[in-house]
Amino acid sequence: MMRSHTRKLAVKARLAAVVCAVALLACMGAHAAQPTLRVQLEPVVAGSAQLTRQIGLSGSAPAHCAPTIDRVTLDGVDLSIDLKSPQTGCDDAHTLPFNLRVAAASRAGLPLLPGQVYRVRVYAELGGPASLLAFHLLDTNSAGSAPTPESGFWWSQAGVDTGPASPGTGASIETQDSHVAVGMFGFNDSGAATWSFGSAPLDGRVASVSLVQLANGDPPFAPTGSQPSASDGPRLEIQFLSPSRALAWLVRKKDAQNLEVRPLLLARSHFATGSVGSAWIGQWVL
Repeated sequence: MMRSHTRKLAVKARLAAVVCAVALLACMGAHAAQPTLRVQLEPVVAGSAQLTRQIGLSGSAPAHCAPTIDRVTLDGVDLSIDLKSPQTGCDDAHTLPFNLRVAAASRAGLPLLPGQVYRVRVYAELGGPASLLAFHLLDTNSAGSAPTPESGFWWSQAGVDTGPASPGTGASIETQDSHVAVGMFGFNDSGAATWSFGSAPLDGRVASVSLVQLANGDPPFAPTGSQPSASDGPRLEIQFLSPSRALAWLVRKKDAQNLEVRPLLLARSHFATGSVGSAWIGQWVL
């Protein structure tokens, strides 16, 4: 009887999340900022002499100050790209688009191999020493061989590459067709609970989800009707290792720059059975 009650509550919670997600999509479209530097895998043109994948960097820069590629290093699946720009003669009142192509085989001495997920970091000199400008995941595998993530609650776990778990930090993840929706929950710098939401298309085993944070909404027992305010939150770069495990990087942004990257290991929580499930059984007060 209690398990049946628990399942009903879980279904109600999922339905409420879907309704909330639909209501937020319009708000996300208006507030989720897009980075000015785009990082993507370039397609291989059939019949061309190009044998390995290249990385495309596109964005905008002050006139007469378009960046160029200074150095490329490849260490396993970690790819670093250093950009340099002229320090004088820039026309800050006008911006122009730029497009760069990075061939890892010629620049770093090693090609991008198929079947890998590369962690790409782009560095640039922004009026001082080189600092992180962008972080993105790129999957060289085919989309057909990617795992289908399970829908439900995913929690932070300890990992060799990610460090200790972050208690109370996790995500609600749901996939529909080729898109993934993420509700991220955790805490801000003062310890207050936070919740942010975003959705993005799945690109093989990876997704880049720009999150929106909500504030100033109506409390549950107050008259409803006020539209909560939305602000840009962090971005979640996520790589699904299996249907129930994922590596993720929470990217803290400011304007067009990615200031800080926090790695996380996330695992799907099966609360219906086992020792974890016993903690969910009981009376739920909503």
